Amino acid sequence: MKYERLRVRGEHEILKGKEKNIQIEKKIERVMSDEEKWEIEYKNLSNNDQFYSALDLLKKCIYEFNGYVDTSGFRLPSNHLAFLDVNGLISFDERSRNLLAATNKGKYFLKKFIQEH
Repeated sequence: MKYERLRVRGEHEILKGKEKNIQIEKKIERVMSDEEKWEIEYKNLSNNDQFYSALDLLKKCIYEFNGYVDTSGFRLPSNHLAFLDVNGLISFDERSRNLLAATNKGKYFLKKFIQEH
């Protein structure tokens, strides 16, 4: 019985510590600029196998094919398109899902990518 109370109290203290860490992280995140947040995300995503090939194809799509996803000379694969979209790096033209642009975050990622390669 006593052991159980001590175990529960210990678990409670651990949870309180984790909750406090989450609150601190949220406060830090609120004062970080978008670029600071994007830098962290860029580093985290760079471990993903699709990351660099998706950015390379995005660069090609925008600067060689004027943002067209599917033309006679180029097609952005759907898995890369999905990766770019769900990570907030692109936005689609309101009139056509075949035309995209880099978001501010996407431009930041492309800038980093171009500097590294």
